[in-house]
Amino acid sequence: MMIAWTDMPLCRSTQVWGPVLDPPDKLAPIRKVRVLSWDGNKYARVQFLDGIYEIKVGYLYSEPGRCGEVSPIKPSDIDSGPSRH
Repeated sequence: MMIAWTDMPLCRSTQVWGPVLDPPDKLAPIRKVRVLSWDGNKYARVQFLDGIYEIKVGYLYSEPGRCGEVSPIKPSDIDSGPSRH
C-alpha cells in the first residue's frame, strides 16, 4: 500500500464504506490517504480514517497540494497494481 494526498471530496458518490465527510460541491481539505488498490483503469480505492472511498487516480498526489498545483501519482506507482474492486 502507498500513501498519497487528495483534495477530492469524500462524499456519497465516492463512498464505498464509512462516513460521508464533504458536500460534493464544496472545496474539500487536502487529506493524507492510504491507497489500497487500483482498478487498472481510472479509479483507486483509498482509506481515510475508518472509511473506504473510490476516487479517480488523477486526484491522488505524491505530495500535499491541489489539482493543478501538484502532479498526480502514476497508476504504476500503486504497490498492489491493477485489481478488481
